[in-house]
Amino acid sequence: MIGERIMELKDKVVLITGSSTGIGKETALAFAKAGARVIVTYHATQKEGEDVQKECEKYAPSLLLPLDLSQPSSIHELVQKVTTH
Repeated sequence: MIGERIMELKDKVVLITGSSTGIGKETALAFAKAGARVIVTYHATQKEGEDVQKECEKYAPSLLLPLDLSQPSSIHELVQKVTTH
C-alpha cells in the first residue's frame, strides 16, 4: 500500500510554499524522494532555497522560484512561470 502511494506521486508537480526552510524544506525533500517534481519557493532566503533545490534534484526534477504570498503579483508571476515551464 505504501509503495502504491509513492508511485502515485512519481512525475506529479508539487508546489510547496515556504519550502526553503523548516517543515516546508522537509516536505519538499520527502516529495522529491517520492519522485514528485517539486517547485521550491523562497521569500527572503534564496540561498537556502537553492540548497533545497539542489537536494531535491538528486531525486527528481525541481524548480526554484521566489514567492511573496502578501503580494498578488508575486503569486501571479509564479503561476505564469509554473504553467509555462
